Amino acid sequence: MSVFTVDGFDTITKLRVMSRNQQLLRLDFEKSFAHTDKSELEHAYELALDDADVVILSDYAKGCLSNPEVLIEKARSKNKRVVVDPKGSDFGKYAGATLVTPNLDELRGIVGEIESEQVLVEKALSLKETLDLSALLVTRSEDGMTLFDGDNTEFHLPAKAKEVYDVTGAGDTVVSTLAVAIACNLPLQAACVLANLAASVVVGKLGTSAVTNTELALALGEQSVHLDGGVMTEDQLEIALKATKARGERVVMTNGCFDILHSGHVAYLE
Repeated sequence: MSVFTVDGFDTITKLRVMSRNQQLLRLDFEKSFAHTDKSELEHAYELALDDADVVILSDYAKGCLSNPEVLIEKARSKNKRVVVDPKGSDFGKYAGATLVTPNLDELRGIVGEIESEQVLVEKALSLKETLDLSALLVTRSEDGMTLFDGDNTEFHLPAKAKEVYDVTGAGDTVVSTLAVAIACNLPLQAACVLANLAASVVVGKLGTSAVTNTELALALGEQSVHLDGGVMTEDQLEIALKATKARGERVVMTNGCFDILHSGHVAYLE
């Protein structure tokens, strides 16, 4: 690991004010690094690329990643995959990345208002094509996450968190889990399943936390066979049904009295 210091600049500090396990506000003590010389950093980055399977560009809008285009181009020249956690009102600087992971608010800042699930699909796919991305993953807080990948379809994962204590670091958890899974050559949908579960673990902890292999394995073991299942909106269900039929699978409709859910119902539905 390489660490670079810049004369006249302090390390950026974040101070979170907590009360009864709830974050009330955050105070950032910072000075932008946007106009500092990045040549030494970029040289070290290029030397490290040969030993990397995947590159993560985690943009905090603090100025360190003022020229992500350069880093993406260097990675692509060596056939390295690039995962970007974006910031700002211009995603053009991330063009050519493998995967970009905006949250829903960040996506709105780029494509405008999103009135429905279908509009989300259309605008997300359009942005993916414009930026020449292999995939776009939109994280949606309590509504889970939605992947738009190479086959231009929507893959929706409902949120898995049982109880949310602190969302600090959830986005970083998603990006890091995705990168590890991609480095292991997992299919992108499977990588998103793991990232979704990892996020569900970390939001159940207080403060900035990491997810261990054991925690992730336990979370994975609690899931049903159909990892992409869960509660969907009517629009999401319609898209899921079309995708199911396109894969040649059969759709079965069932009903029953589920005002009281017991173990027999659960076994039957599974």
